[in-house]
Amino acid sequence: MKSSYNCPFAALLLSALVLLCASCGPLYHYFSVDKRVESATRIDFGDNIPDIYMVYPVDAQGKAIKSDSLSYSSLSLSLASSLEELREMESGSVGVYTLPSDNFCGLAEGKDIAYLRKLVEQGGSPLQIFVSNLKFYNYQVSGFNGKSPVRVAVPFSLLLEIFDAERDTLLYRRNQMDTLIFTTQLDNYSESSLVSYLQSNQEFMASSYGKFLATRISDYWITKELLLLNYGHLENWDKGYRLATEQYDWDGAIKLFMPYTAMEENVKASHAAYNVATCLYAQGKLELAMEWVLYAQKRHNFADLAELKEKLERLERR
Repeated sequence: MKSSYNCPFAALLLSALVLLCASCGPLYHYFSVDKRVESATRIDFGDNIPDIYMVYPVDAQGKAIKSDSLSYSSLSLSLASSLEELREMESGSVGVYTLPSDNFCGLAEGKDIAYLRKLVEQGGSPLQIFVSNLKFYNYQVSGFNGKSPVRVAVPFSLLLEIFDAERDTLLYRRNQMDTLIFTTQLDNYSESSLVSYLQSNQEFMASSYGKFLATRISDYWITKELLLLNYGHLENWDKGYRLATEQYDWDGAIKLFMPYTAMEENVKASHAAYNVATCLYAQGKLELAMEWVLYAQKRHNFADLAELKEKLERLERR
């Protein structure tokens, strides 16, 4: 009989403790949001599926320079498949064609529009993407000591042009200069072996950049994993939490969280600042988000702050 009375009492006590903890601490809410990222070029593809033309270099005899043409091929194929993925098209929808540099009319004033329209007849799309002048420059190594891993930076450039052959309009031209940064996993290598490694991996590097280039010329969606902390008994805090999680009104939520960041109670002030940083991160305002993370850490440091800080640092390095 004694035990039969103790069990319900223990359950009631446990429930009271849970309610007490809930009233003191925040509710942790993990959720995902999809965000549309506009391309840097702001080109409206409309219903057109583009074709990609890699204008590869040739030698004096008109023959393709093998090492260069392989890099062009890797970049162009990667660009095509990435565009298909970003724009949710079937695999193989984006055509990839080769043009020898000595047989390309170019897109400068006085160009051969008949030639370009002939390409449309052969490829099928009036929207033409031309990739040319791909060049890799001297690599830069950080922390070279003969051991792995080592950080390598490879500067390169290319010319990217997007042309509407139907309207005879150059939509975009950019001499793209960038740097690929990666770490090697070689053991006990010399600097000469590193050079050989880079040369043999030029196709991989070009392919990696093709994926990035697709995001420059096409809108795309990214999914962000977010965490917000809610004190439901604080009226405006709860309203801000609901604006963010139900309506994705980040600015409205920030306005409601902001006064709580100045609270004397360090824990709640830090949690409010974390929420502000999360809303800024959701909007892509990385520098401001980082400022609020650092402020939150000064008031009260907790594990989720370090995780958000790591996300922001990773994005800023891209």
